[in-house]
Amino acid sequence: MLSFCSAMSKVVESREELDQSLSDVAFMRMYQMTRTQLNQVLPGTPLMNNQGGEIVRPKAGAVRMWRRRLVVYLSVGLFVGFSGVVMYGCYRILCRPGDEKCVKLC
Repeated sequence: MLSFCSAMSKVVESREELDQSLSDVAFMRMYQMTRTQLNQVLPGTPLMNNQGGEIVRPKAGAVRMWRRRLVVYLSVGLFVGFSGVVMYGCYRILCRPGDEKCVKLC
């Protein structure tokens, strides 16, 4: 279960990095910039362009990021909850109070 949660967390992080990379590619095409010029500043900070003006390197969408995290964490929570219900149901079916044939799993 712990490995599933950590894997989902890594998937969310890699998805956010992919969104930032796609945003950077669109920005580089629009302003004819190279990757080294773009990597000089962090996302969301101003950057000087060739014409002397100031442009801002875009961040990936915050709403999309939080919505994705919410969906992933809710699905992990539902998965863990469903697993707990199934385990409790199996325990109750196998071990009824007063039953001599109770299977002790622990």
